[in-house]
Amino acid sequence: FYSELYFFPYLFVIWLVGFLGAFLSRIHKNRRLFLQLKATCPANTNRELELLKNQLAEKHHICRQVQIRHCALLNSPLISGIFHPTIFLPQTKLPEQYTEFILRHELTHCHRNDIFYKYLLLFIKSLYWFSPLIHIFSHIFNERCEIACDEALLDKYSRKEQLEYAKCIAGFAGYAQPDFTVSFYSAHTVEHRIASIAAMRSGGRVNRKKTVVLTGVAVFLLLTALMLTAANSTILRIALGKWMELLHTTRF
Repeated sequence: FYSELYFFPYLFVIWLVGFLGAFLSRIHKNRRLFLQLKATCPANTNRELELLKNQLAEKHHICRQVQIRHCALLNSPLISGIFHPTIFLPQTKLPEQYTEFILRHELTHCHRNDIFYKYLLLFIKSLYWFSPLIHIFSHIFNERCEIACDEALLDKYSRKEQLEYAKCIAGFAGYAQPDFTVSFYSAHTVEHRIASIAAMRSGGRVNRKKTVVLTGVAVFLLLTALMLTAANSTILRIALGKWMELLHTTRF
């Protein structure tokens, strides 16, 4: 029985190397991109925009200081940073209503701590780097995160304003967002977001059936993974103990 488990320590080493490589490389890549954006994108000097941001932040009960920067390298607005959030806006001139939509959207992400969950999701993706299912779940999570943000934002908007918001989303070119940011636009989710806005009822609520089903599936998969981990931990400990025993016997 023990001889059939000799490869367990090698699998553990392979997993550990893959986890550290995936996690550290993603942190380094996104941290470098964030610092480059802050270094190359000037801070906002528009007093009206700053006043609007402060008013919206107060409505969302955001105590952290949120900074706005204009960046010519971006095609779509995004927000990054947990403790010191920064909103990066493209230098394209937008209608005043669209600018308010964008700020409300990004501040809603900040209020809901979506960036923190981005970090957590990245950590989980690194843990399960070998599984294609976690990448599928990551795509679903990002999509539902954006739809939930749209729903919270448009809850008190009129039907006309909801449709204008949908036009604002469709008006941006696609941008591949980094892992530690939340982008206003994503080419992979925009169709579902617009369809969700179109399906909103008069009260601004969307059908939660799909969200409930996806959440249930995610919880089921998580519990299954935890049970399998608990079941396999005993076998792994036996294998590692036998491996250490063989090393001890060989050495002494």
